Amino acid sequence: MAPRHLKTADYRAMRWANGLGVTTELARVPQEGERYRWRISIATVDSDGPFSAFPGYDRVITMLKGDGMELSFGEHHAPVRIARPLEPFSFSGDWKTDCRLLGGVVTDFNVISDRSAGRSDVTILRSAGIARYCPLRGGAQLLYVAEGTIICRIDDREMVVASGESLLRHRGDAELSAEVGPGGGGVVVDLELPAT
Repeated sequence: MAPRHLKTADYRAMRWANGLGVTTELARVPQEGERYRWRISIATVDSDGPFSAFPGYDRVITMLKGDGMELSFGEHHAPVRIARPLEPFSFSGDWKTDCRLLGGVVTDFNVISDRSAGRSDVTILRSAGIARYCPLRGGAQLLYVAEGTIICRIDDREMVVASGESLLRHRGDAELSAEVGPGGGGVVVDLELPAT
């Protein structure tokens, strides 16, 4: 099978669960219904305030753009400053989470996965000009291009994935190697959970 090249027109925007912000959903399983096994999205955070609660889920947040933010978790964990792009931070969706912006608007990349079904891993691609093999370790894998371009080689085909676009693969799809273009960077999410 061939991986699916997702462009910005394939994504869908929606309000946060708590109604205080906007999320652009890149992919999720299942595609409909309130409860999902996993969801990958990009959120715009334009003011201080609480994050939505996701009981039973684990979260990984990676800042893409902005001056940064500080997350506080009450008694669960010490506050965390997220001030540099493409540095993932993992935390529990059960925790009450409040956000304080360090400057202006922040754009972040989010992975939310049902911990009863499995786990997710987030890896950052940065090194330009070096082809990196991306083994499919679970039910699904999504490669998101945060900036620049990434050249994806799938069997004997070559595909250029541009900034803001993604490549979604499922178990049984062809092997993939990825080469980051100059000034580029990306996020690879391995979802060690059922694909459907």
